[in-house]
Amino acid sequence: MRNPLRGFFIVQDRNCVRKTDYFVTANAVSYSSFTKKEWTMKKALTLFYLDDDFEDLDFFQEVAGDLGHTVRVFADGRIMLLVLETEAVKPDVIFLDIHMPILNGQEILEIIKKTDTLKDIPVVMVSGAYPKKLVRHFSELGVNYFLKKHHVHDYRESLKELLNDHLATRKATAK
Repeated sequence: MRNPLRGFFIVQDRNCVRKTDYFVTANAVSYSSFTKKEWTMKKALTLFYLDDDFEDLDFFQEVAGDLGHTVRVFADGRIMLLVLETEAVKPDVIFLDIHMPILNGQEILEIIKKTDTLKDIPVVMVSGAYPKKLVRHFSELGVNYFLKKHHVHDYRESLKELLNDHLATRKATAK
């Protein structure tokens, strides 16, 4: 067999929908199987993004949506905190712009990390620049990732890489 054979199949019974990826080489066949819930979570995330710049909100929503993720955007940190507190379903990742009026990104981060129901949600700080001192400071506060605002193409690739890394980390810790 010259080229490995890859694919997937879906099996549904009364209790479960299961997707199985397979990879066949000359020497072995390997399978990875996921229930519908696991398979959906593997592919799509729910993302919250807080920024006071409406163009950045629209752009983020477009980019993350194109990558297959569900996005909720907020221009006011107080509204986002209210949604986080009152809705049962929490986001998989929260993106915070550092420079915000009223409650800035750091203040929102501190509230999230002190709230039992929110503290384990990964947080990404978004800014145009990250001096080493600022990176160290936010890391100590519990930030999981940093995303620099780039040009359109670079931003799309950076966001895709960050989310793929998050998915891989989440998958590895789930085992």
